[in-house]
Amino acid sequence: MQPERKKMGRPTLYNPAYCDQVVELGTMGKSRAQIAAALDVDRITMHRWAEEWPDFRIALVRARELAKACWEDLGQSGVTMGSQFNSNYSSREGSR
Repeated sequence: MQPERKKMGRPTLYNPAYCDQVVELGTMGKSRAQIAAALDVDRITMHRWAEEWPDFRIALVRARELAKACWEDLGQSGVTMGSQFNSNYSSREGSR
């Protein structure tokens, strides 16, 4: 039986509580870069965490979907401006 090997390097900064924070930031439309900044890590670290921690990977996927939905909702509300169609939007596009 071989002795247990100790991991070399610095201990991870990963915290399972980040999963909830990532999903919450996704609901606000935040990008991966903004999420990384909020967690005070770089995107490469987040990528590494996603490979190592399945719950974090799932949270990132969920955050991306929520962010996309946030921006789509915002875009749709901007085009329709509530219940009325925003005709200024289409007229500006036609003048280009």
